[in-house]
Amino acid sequence: FKSEFKGVSLSIYPNKAADFLVENKIKGNFFNDFNSGAYLLGRCFPDVKVFIDGRTEVYGGKFFTDKYQPVWEKGDAKVFDEVVNAYGISGIFLNATNQHIPRNILRLVYGRKEWIPVYFDYDAVIFLKDIPENKSYIDKLVIDWKKIEPKVYDLEKLAFTRVYPYHNYYRAFTLEALDLDEAALKEIKEGLKVAADYGDLYLLRGKVLAKGRDFERAFQSFRMASSFMPDSKEVRFNLALCYLDMGRYESAIKSYQELIKSWPAETRSYFLLAKAYVLNNQFEQSVVSVKNGLHHDPQAIRDTVDIGNILMEK
Repeated sequence: FKSEFKGVSLSIYPNKAADFLVENKIKGNFFNDFNSGAYLLGRCFPDVKVFIDGRTEVYGGKFFTDKYQPVWEKGDAKVFDEVVNAYGISGIFLNATNQHIPRNILRLVYGRKEWIPVYFDYDAVIFLKDIPENKSYIDKLVIDWKKIEPKVYDLEKLAFTRVYPYHNYYRAFTLEALDLDEAALKEIKEGLKVAADYGDLYLLRGKVLAKGRDFERAFQSFRMASSFMPDSKEVRFNLALCYLDMGRYESAIKSYQELIKSWPAETRSYFLLAKAYVLNNQFEQSVVSVKNGLHHDPQAIRDTVDIGNILMEK
């Protein structure tokens, strides 16, 4: 494949992260995501032994649903500890190529003192367990998250070349998930220098700013994202929510009404519309919107109670 396609695609495979493992001669049993298993086997075996790869017939459905999914998708701490102990896990490879590392597992490992970060880039985050076998690697390679600097492109060298700064985007996404928001904003800033029409970067910047309650600037970012991604449900939901946070209830109502027209089966739109109606003192319309939401999802009891509590307060 490499000779035919002129190299390994950096946007699909965690090439640099695998290089890092090979060049530093790191060894051990690694927890990894399903998508990176086969690639790591090809690049790093026998020094690195993977937790799972694409051979589903080898691992079986029970292993996938009981061991892998609870850790990778949910960050289940109990199952994670069981897996680490049962399989002698000494390293964790969180692949970010062409996908987002699930927030829960990222935060779980990040919050454990025994797991030391040694690699961070657009394609992966690698942690090593603080055990004697890893001491030499950790002493040499440990990452200080406070000193993370953004990837900076040589704009003069790029000249008129069209480049999508997905490196900055995936790095920023991981940093934001760890609440390293200032570092995330720096990554986003550098990415937008390269491609000012990269809608995903505006969306992510809006989320970071909204988390810091800077709603006016968050709104500006969501608005820019919507101009480049007009059909994105996520962008339009965030824009509508920003209207709510800013107290622009009429605009929020219009936004949720448009969302319902575009995605009538999306239950949360009805309850968020109901909330906007309550905050705008349109109580009868709020009740109607709740009923419409329950029509689409009769089990949405929690959302109904939340709107009821807001009504009681009013």
